[in-house]
Amino acid sequence: MSIVRSIILSLASMLLCVSALAQRGTVSGKLVDESTGEVLTSATITTVTSPGGGYSDFEGKFAADLQVGTHTIDIKLMGYTTMTIPAVVVTDGGNTDLGLIKLSNAAQEAVKGGVTIRVKKSTTSESALITAQRKSV
Repeated sequence: MSIVRSIILSLASMLLCVSALAQRGTVSGKLVDESTGEVLTSATITTVTSPGGGYSDFEGKFAADLQVGTHTIDIKLMGYTTMTIPAVVVTDGGNTDLGLIKLSNAAQEAVKGGVTIRVKKSTTSESALITAQRKSV
């Protein structure tokens, strides 16, 4: 009788694990620079309320795999202000599209010995170089 009980408990726990794994959805969108419209790559998309997440690709697009529920999404990229999007609902097997997200450039500034030091983002992307070349002609 104890063997039968063990088998039943094992099967029940496996079914619970499989159903828990299946309860995931996707949050997607596209990231661009607020001032230039340039796509932003390698940004991290995370939440503290669910394991998983994602990164923006070379086109600025992302698809973060998260557990079902309501989450606060954090989007982080070095040199940009972190964006927090509250109350994002993730449905089982569904996709929540956040659309076009514009991140603002975080101006870095430090004061040392009465001297203000400002660090600006270097614009070295292909589209920025082409724009600079067109302006110089």
